[in-house]
Amino acid sequence: MNEAPACSTRRAASHTVVVFGGNLAATGLAFLTNILLMRTLGPHGFGVVLVATTFLTVLWQLAGRGLDQAMVRLLAMGASSPTRGREIMATVHQAKWLLGGLLALGGIASATPVTRFFLGRDVSPVPLQMAAVGAVAASLWGYTGACLQAQRAFGRLAGVQLANAGARLAAMAGLSAAGALTPASAMFATGAAYAAAAAWGYGLASSGSAGLRSRADLRPQLYRLSRWLVISSMVHLLYTRMDQLIVSRVIGAAAGGVYGAAMTFVQLVDLLTASLLTVFLPQICGAQGPDELRRQSRYAVAVSAALAVPVIPAALAAGPVLKLLLGEGFAAAVPVFAIVIPGAIFNIVTHPLQAVLHARARTGLLTWLDLWVLAANTAANCLAVGAYGLRGAAAVALGTRVLAGLVLLMLVARELSEARPVIPGAAEVRACP
Repeated sequence: MNEAPACSTRRAASHTVVVFGGNLAATGLAFLTNILLMRTLGPHGFGVVLVATTFLTVLWQLAGRGLDQAMVRLLAMGASSPTRGREIMATVHQAKWLLGGLLALGGIASATPVTRFFLGRDVSPVPLQMAAVGAVAASLWGYTGACLQAQRAFGRLAGVQLANAGARLAAMAGLSAAGALTPASAMFATGAAYAAAAAWGYGLASSGSAGLRSRADLRPQLYRLSRWLVISSMVHLLYTRMDQLIVSRVIGAAAGGVYGAAMTFVQLVDLLTASLLTVFLPQICGAQGPDELRRQSRYAVAVSAALAVPVIPAALAAGPVLKLLLGEGFAAAVPVFAIVIPGAIFNIVTHPLQAVLHARARTGLLTWLDLWVLAANTAANCLAVGAYGLRGAAAVALGTRVLAGLVLLMLVARELSEARPVIPGAAEVRACP
């Protein structure tokens, strides 16, 4: 379906700039939204929103985030006809609706015990119930983005991301102006924004993206490709949010809000990392042999390193900006940011190489890596947060980021040293009628 990409540093960098530009603009709008939430709700209310947002994202991941990535990979293999491509999208689309609905019901039912565990009995479960409903819209929004990613329509993908962030900011601003902004109304607005952006994504994606007639012969293949991705995405999410959850559990929702404010700035750097992976995933999965895979991997490292260099001075200046924007109530977020940010910059270079393991059909390694990091992160945070507070959580975040990056580099180096085909079983996939 897609011809083999003539990957060049300039083209990859251009695509990355488009994706990163869209992500940066969307993150800028999300950042303004978070500033509004912080100033209106305070540390405690913002901490409740962070836990509810994590709950939404967990349900979203379970609702088939791995299916999105499997679809991108399958479409990138290159030999499917347009009709086959539409069948693949329709099969994933139907699964997203079914999984999303079931998980929303489960999320509503579990919202009360989850709220009590992480936030206490005095906090209402309504924000998490709203998050459960919003997870369905978030899952469909992610699906339309994956359709655009598979088509390498990165400009339209950026538009979908901007639609979500813009709609969320507008809704929050309206609620704030009306004096109705609470954790519950904030999560309702978040779900509504995902729904609006998903509708926009359907309009931008190909006509086949809206189909619901799945193919029974495609389901086993998609599930086989996605099963490790679903687990890996879930585990990765948990280990990136575990510090915030443990801080909320051990110290309180207000401390979780302060810690989350620091991580909001760190996520600006993580955004660049995600943009690089978005660009390189379809390109590297489309490699036609081991030699091309190695060349594209070298291009990925070169582009990633080049884009990481200007981030260093920007990160050095971000601490004072954080304090200026958030005020004294969030002053403790500044040292947290300073501790974590070197690990985020290191991951700019390492984490886009996950695409190599996708191309080698070795996504199970990513799952085991994330499981190991989750276990280490959880154990270390349980000790560090109680003993050292926010700085202890930040030190654990730095350590796990660096260790995860080093282990990933070793796994990728081993895969690139082998001469076996890029995608085991690719011949059978490409022979599909």
